[in-house]
Amino acid sequence: MLNKFSGNKAGSEKARLTPTGQREMINGYDTEQYTYDGPDFKATYWIAPNYPNGAAVLTQLQSIKSEFWDAANTKMPDFRDFPGLPIRMRMIVGKENAAAGHGASATGHPTEITSTVTGVSLDSIADNQFAVPADFKETKLPDIFNKTTNPFVSPNP
Repeated sequence: MLNKFSGNKAGSEKARLTPTGQREMINGYDTEQYTYDGPDFKATYWIAPNYPNGAAVLTQLQSIKSEFWDAANTKMPDFRDFPGLPIRMRMIVGKENAAAGHGASATGHPTEITSTVTGVSLDSIADNQFAVPADFKETKLPDIFNKTTNPFVSPNP
């Protein structure tokens, strides 16, 4: 059923990570550059095969089932295909002159997103980090649909 609704057709080839052969030092770690061409985006990954605890971090990322990404039709690469921890990722989403399309900016140019990992911790996060602060006050939104007013009453009795 996932294949039926994900847009994958029998025989269609899955995009793969492709090594470029380029190497770069990022934040003190040797990385190898890989590219990935999805149907709606292009990505470049700088993968650090020797990142400290990188295998453990990658195992956590690999626990995300690729079927969930596929069902959402993201066409993201499967972390099980990565030969190390990606510490820099650059994605280019959208196509030139596709202002109304997915991922394109208002100018019609593709959107480029770059993120770089600066640190990783395998330490547990304390439950109190997820608690609502005691002084939190919910912001009340204006009632633009008049749902809290009395039902409409005709002005004519």
